[in-house]
Amino acid sequence: MASNKLLIRDGQVYDHEGDVHKPAIADILIEDLDEDALRREVADLMRHFISDYDRVVESRKRALPHMLEAHRRVWQADIGMNRFIGRTR
Repeated sequence: MASNKLLIRDGQVYDHEGDVHKPAIADILIEDLDEDALRREVADLMRHFISDYDRVVESRKRALPHMLEAHRRVWQADIGMNRFIGRTR
C-alpha cells in the first residue's frame, strides 16, 4: 500500500517518492487567532501530558540502570570504526 504522507517544504508538496504535487490549498491567511484561547488549550493539554510523562518516568526507574549499563557496554566495545555519522559536514 502506498504512503499517503506528504512533505511540504519551501512551498512545494512532495509525496513519499519525491514527486512534486500542486498544493490542494494555497495562500492561506489566518487573520483572527485567539491567542489567549490557544494558550489555555495548550496549558490544559500539558497538564495531561506531564501527568502521563511522570507516570512513564516513574515506571521506568527500575529498568534505567540496566539500560544505561547496556548502553555503556555497547559503546565500550571496539568495532574498528567510528560509530558517529558525520551529518553536519
